Amino acid sequence: MLKYLNIHRSGLSGKVLQGCFLLISAVAVAQQPEHEFSVYGAGGLSTLRYTPSTGVRSEGTGGLLGIGYTWYYYKNWGVVTGIELSQFSARTENITLEDRYKAIDADGASFEFRSKVVNNSENQTVVMLQIPFLLQYENMFGKNYGWYCMGGTKVCFPLKSAYRVSSSLTTSGYYEKEQWTYEEQTFAGFGRFSGNGDGKLHFKIVVLASIETGMKWRLEEGLFLYGGIYCDYGVDNMLRNRKSNRLVEYDIHRLAEYNAGRSEAFRPNSILTAKYANDNRLVYITEKATLLSAGVKLKITFGLGKANGAKRWKPGWKPTRR
Repeated sequence: MLKYLNIHRSGLSGKVLQGCFLLISAVAVAQQPEHEFSVYGAGGLSTLRYTPSTGVRSEGTGGLLGIGYTWYYYKNWGVVTGIELSQFSARTENITLEDRYKAIDADGASFEFRSKVVNNSENQTVVMLQIPFLLQYENMFGKNYGWYCMGGTKVCFPLKSAYRVSSSLTTSGYYEKEQWTYEEQTFAGFGRFSGNGDGKLHFKIVVLASIETGMKWRLEEGLFLYGGIYCDYGVDNMLRNRKSNRLVEYDIHRLAEYNAGRSEAFRPNSILTAKYANDNRLVYITEKATLLSAGVKLKITFGLGKANGAKRWKPGWKPTRR
């Protein structure tokens, strides 16, 4: 009889424990929303990466702002998308370069235009519209905090790109028929010039490889705080389909404005788009440029729906027909 009671109590205790476990699991699942909407910001390293044939490049800083949406399709797995605005920048100093090419002066005479750039500096700034497509996994250690990671791609659309140059250059003109080099006729564009110039840059649509990890805290029911680190790395060359510009161009119309006191004589192009003569052949100053950003990210999310309120599937799992 005592043996029967012990077995009975043991079975009852097991059922009670099993019921408590199922209840806790159901509560935990119910606390996970099926849909999360987020607002976030990030900052840190945010730069254009390139290797110019002249000058020393330094990394730029920036950040991003975004709104996002996450759909939890299976327990701790979610698909993330949204829209982001990000800013990238870079600076190159000590740009020194000599170039020469055929040109036509104001009188229609042909000559060889020669330019020498000394200690130029250039800043580039790019604003991108980014659309992320990410896969997220999270693991809640308790009711109020947990760990997450996500990875995928971001498609970047250039919205605004510009450069600004601080220039110091010497120009001259060699006339072959006269066998003479003119060096001090500033009205004709020959001499020493300095000043600042700016212009627009044109980049193509590129793709970033993205990864992020960090912690997730529950602030209250349906409201969460994410804090983590991220890295977005450009896999495409932004500089394809460039126009064939020289770093310093001889422009008769600009010289006319300069002589009338209304403009600068020369406004150098960006080292990201310009070519120069090297051993009797034209080469780009910069062959390739990509994007890179990494830093700290904070995100506030609020959830709607319940995690067990929709049909779910797990990666690699296929439903069976009955």
